Amino acid sequence: MRAALLLLPWLAACGDGLPAPSDAGGDDGPTTGLVRVQYWPQPNNLPGNAAAGRPVIFLNPDDSIALVTRTRDDGTANAFVPAGSSVTVVASDGSLWSYLDIQPGDELTIGPPPVPVEQVMVTLRAPAAPDGSTYWLYTTCDRGFPSFVTGIETPFGLRTALTVCDGGLTDLLLVSRKQFIDTPDKFIFLPGQRLSEGASITFSEPYLRAETGVIATSVPISIGFLEVRQLLVGRDLMLDTQGIGNTVMFASNGMASMLTPVPVHPDATLVTQLDDLGTGRRTGLHHVISWGPATTLTLVDFGELIDSLVRPPALDVAKREVNWFHGRDGVIPESAIVTLFVDGVPWTLASAFHSDGDGNAWLHLPVLPGAFGRALPGEFQTEVDAVTLHGTSSMRTRLLSWTPGGPWPIGAERTGRVLFQTTNHNVL
Repeated sequence: MRAALLLLPWLAACGDGLPAPSDAGGDDGPTTGLVRVQYWPQPNNLPGNAAAGRPVIFLNPDDSIALVTRTRDDGTANAFVPAGSSVTVVASDGSLWSYLDIQPGDELTIGPPPVPVEQVMVTLRAPAAPDGSTYWLYTTCDRGFPSFVTGIETPFGLRTALTVCDGGLTDLLLVSRKQFIDTPDKFIFLPGQRLSEGASITFSEPYLRAETGVIATSVPISIGFLEVRQLLVGRDLMLDTQGIGNTVMFASNGMASMLTPVPVHPDATLVTQLDDLGTGRRTGLHHVISWGPATTLTLVDFGELIDSLVRPPALDVAKREVNWFHGRDGVIPESAIVTLFVDGVPWTLASAFHSDGDGNAWLHLPVLPGAFGRALPGEFQTEVDAVTLHGTSSMRTRLLSWTPGGPWPIGAERTGRVLFQTTNHNVL
């Protein structure tokens, strides 16, 4: 998908030369206040794709202009706005990134923040795993690319270079691969390890057997192929990529399963992602992403999600709204992300979730002034992506800093679900 998510903390700042209003607010907090947005280019290293000088449009709740400004050298911009206002940043490629329903005091982030990394030499030791032939080490800084660490099981251990980030606090996952494909891997998971130059890390815990699976039931006949992925996530970053890329064709009984083993540990979170790959004349592709405590079996009942998976989002030009159906299974999302493609240029908006209580959701498109505005085409001349998010309240202000291709950020709630629907008129 083309929407975004993730955030970093930032320092408080004054608003772009504007005086603070005297509105003190009521018992529920101030109705007007300072909002700050931090823009990071995507990707950060493209020539001319700087964080500074990007147009920023703050609109009041009625779409009147509160402030039009540009990002500073550090990619930030401020404004005093009422609750329910919106802010839009124009990227160097012309794409638009908007937060709606913003609140006084919000610290919003757009784009993936740079993560400083460094290499340190460490010594690793671990017991030999029964039937183990090779050893691989995953860390929260390797972005899913493990290190080959065979030799770690010897008495002298293995001295090797590891990448560290986030001040050196890292989760470590040691996986012992087996020689035969039908033999499950074993693993040791060490959360919260401090890596520094010359550090010595010992994996003294006993090896655990990697075993888990996914069973999907009540799969609609319109879904012919489903890709099942499972990831072990520690400290919000992917640790183990085993289990990715298992494509399943459903039988006539509407069931499928994935039996590839994945490490399961009580100190980590298991993410399950099911992608509808489409077949025949389809209006779009769909994704279901859920996360929670790591268990040895994950059940997904598509019967509860069927309506939301087969009814694509639609653009109502007259109302300037994107409408979609999020389902009636009792899960009430907190947030929504919509990406609208106008003449091939994306406009991505993050908003509080709005629905009529009967499963019908919508997101209103703000009216941008002058040259920043977008003429909306007819429904069948554009593509619309709609994402509903449950269990993401702690990430409300960082929904537009997700890195495409990375795992969905896990918030403080530690359990949640994402439904991704799209109107893709190129899929036939």
